[in-house]
Amino acid sequence: MDHWIRRTGCLQAQNKGSCVLSFQLPAFRAPLRIASCLPSRGKRWLSIGGMTLLCLLASRPLQADLPEPSRLSQGPPPVLMVDGLPAPARLPLLRMPAEFERQQLLLLSCGDLAGAHADKLAEIAAAVREKVRVVVLCADKAQEIRVATAMRRRMRTLENVTFFHVAHNTKWVRDYGPTALSAADGKSALVDWQYDPGRPDDDAIPGHLANWGTTPLRRAGCFVEGGNLLSNGDGLVVTTSVILDRNLHLDPETLRDSLRRQLGARRVVTLEPLVGEPTGHVDMFATFTSPDTVVVGHYDFDDDPVNGPILDRNAALLSTLEVPGGLMRVERVPMGARHDGVFRSYTNCVFANGVLLVPKYREHDGWRLGHCEMLFRRLLPGWTVVPIDASDLIQECGALHCVSLNIPALNGAPDKAPNAFVPNPLAPLGRDGNGANVNAANGIAPPLRGPDLEQLLR
Repeated sequence: MDHWIRRTGCLQAQNKGSCVLSFQLPAFRAPLRIASCLPSRGKRWLSIGGMTLLCLLASRPLQADLPEPSRLSQGPPPVLMVDGLPAPARLPLLRMPAEFERQQLLLLSCGDLAGAHADKLAEIAAAVREKVRVVVLCADKAQEIRVATAMRRRMRTLENVTFFHVAHNTKWVRDYGPTALSAADGKSALVDWQYDPGRPDDDAIPGHLANWGTTPLRRAGCFVEGGNLLSNGDGLVVTTSVILDRNLHLDPETLRDSLRRQLGARRVVTLEPLVGEPTGHVDMFATFTSPDTVVVGHYDFDDDPVNGPILDRNAALLSTLEVPGGLMRVERVPMGARHDGVFRSYTNCVFANGVLLVPKYREHDGWRLGHCEMLFRRLLPGWTVVPIDASDLIQECGALHCVSLNIPALNGAPDKAPNAFVPNPLAPLGRDGNGANVNAANGIAPPLRGPDLEQLLR
């Protein structure tokens, strides 16, 4: 470690590489003890008693203060819930929809994809834009031009594609983007989870999206990455035990209760993560295809004697869950070859209103990809299954699901002609995830309470 930096209540150790170690001091005392060391995509969290240590293992793209969309200057989004406080009685009407349900937007983030992998963004957009509006987060005009040029090589026009100019650190929008909730009457809300403090631009994206339209934003007090949440659309949310290790300031039942309240869920089920898989996320081995059907990965014992039994136990647990009409139906799909230590997943797929994008891994697929395609065509009759090469992405511990984000509804988002939202140069907003007009004293937008909440939901 070359030097220590003290800032905003945190100590950071930084070396000549791209590794940053930050010590976050909690508001309570706790005995010093090593509790866990579990990785996340591009980062590792080490918890010691009441302290959470974050070690970023992968290099981060250069951060820059970039022009923000003009709509963002209209003030912070309304905040419906802070730090897991009990929601008003009407809020549970909002629920976390399943990804196989109707989607309004599919969000893609350029990040470092805009460089060597701009064609990957173009391939994804070309496969789904006739079914869902594609919104591409671009840090600047140069990124937009690179991605738009790649897209034009695959499609005649950029119809149904919108470029959103906003600073962001990485391509993993599934993890740092908001969780979208919807209600039967068409209203929606976004949940802004706590995220990696070393990636402030990523952490601000939920507030920017809420400000783009008129969607209320809930700010949660727990650390959650979107790739570690799956919903069947009918009150069941599935995650892995990694979420417990991210939130040692909460006991497990308090955390599950907070998740139920935040997501409008009746039940939150915690599965075992894969051993050695760097993210620990549920989307690396499972996905729902209907309210009563879940697809879970499978390893032969000879291929992985450790994770094979873990996936079998997860599948067995899910098969005991009651859903309307009986018990949850569990289908198994082979996991990709791991002879080189890479965790290749066929459940890390993208749902887009009748089109399913499934990852493929070139020479590593063998018979597995054909089996995967047949399974999804059987489970999703009438859907078009499109394989997209994720060979390079998976080397960075993610695939198609990780670089995209489903938004079932965003209140007030422009839905006129393509590219109707044209960003204007403005001074950058604060890095607190709330947008503009934050409280000058503490940098935090005050939560809405009482009649203001009710007015938002009318």
